[in-house]
Amino acid sequence: MKQFFIFSFLIVSFSGLRAQKELQVTITPDLPLSTNFYISEIIDARPLKENIGVAQRGMFNKQVSAQFSEDFIPHLQSYFNGLLPSEASKTPLILKVHQLYISERTAAMSELGSCDVNLEFLKEENGRQYSLGQFSSKVENGGLDVTAGHDKRIRQAIQECIEQFAMSNWDDLEVKNVLVQNEQHFQPLENLKKGLYHHFGELKSNSPKTDIPYYSKMISQSKKAQHYQVFESNKKKRIKNLFGYSDGTHVYLNASRYTQGEYFIQSKMIGRYIYFEDQYASSAATAAGGLAGTLISMRHLGIILDTQTGITTVLNNRNMELLLEDYPFLKEAYAQTDKSIEADRSMIEKINEHESLRTL
Repeated sequence: MKQFFIFSFLIVSFSGLRAQKELQVTITPDLPLSTNFYISEIIDARPLKENIGVAQRGMFNKQVSAQFSEDFIPHLQSYFNGLLPSEASKTPLILKVHQLYISERTAAMSELGSCDVNLEFLKEENGRQYSLGQFSSKVENGGLDVTAGHDKRIRQAIQECIEQFAMSNWDDLEVKNVLVQNEQHFQPLENLKKGLYHHFGELKSNSPKTDIPYYSKMISQSKKAQHYQVFESNKKKRIKNLFGYSDGTHVYLNASRYTQGEYFIQSKMIGRYIYFEDQYASSAATAAGGLAGTLISMRHLGIILDTQTGITTVLNNRNMELLLEDYPFLKEAYAQTDKSIEADRSMIEKINEHESLRTL
């Protein structure tokens, strides 16, 4: 029995170490497409440039940043050079990437991997860039482990955008719209817009979907937590696969980002780190101990969403200490606390104040 526990501990420890490593994604070459254009230049206009999304690693599905195996623009350009080969008879176009974001979420018996892509095609004439249209695609599929499929989903989403553009009769259009060279940035304390977030990029750029009629309501409440759900207007049908939503004052995060439940929790603080609290059971305890394990492992913890990376972190003692590695002036103060949820909340408030001062 002792050997079993030692073996289990080693497995969990090893999984935890692996889970902290960044995921690298390589877009593999595809067969060339038959088009009358090629991509001569790529502009990175993503609101989130720190990574290409979030993946889950290890036994407990710890969230980590995902990156291309090379720098973003060179890696994409290499892929497009093979997909849309340049020829003298073809028109050179500029590709402006507004969105390329991958993510994973865990359901009760499977995982869901997704990729959101938004591409704008530009043409340059007389030294000025003109827009030929903006096209979007979202690709999702499930499985027991979806991490290995990010490459395929990215390629499929990109090619769907290309197909939409190729069918738009772009070469017959009279170019009128001068490209406006501006990028959106998330402004967490100002003018938070109301609407639905299908992915983190929409939260980052403060551009939720506002054309989908919906309503939200509280589905459970206790002294320590409130859970919400989102439904289509005039229907009882739940809107699925959302990253979150906003009521114009608070951000509501899908709990599937850190547990197997799919409900929403309301933000208590908005800044660099959007702060939430929830009372829930860990998926590992539920899987190991069933209902008994669920009841025993129920904990009231803080949760943060990093608006720079899109990573959601549950603030247990270890994760709080790791976070404070970037804020050494707060480490000693935190060590003197009782490390309760109140102490964690206070630390996040101080961190957000510090981050706000750094951006002034």
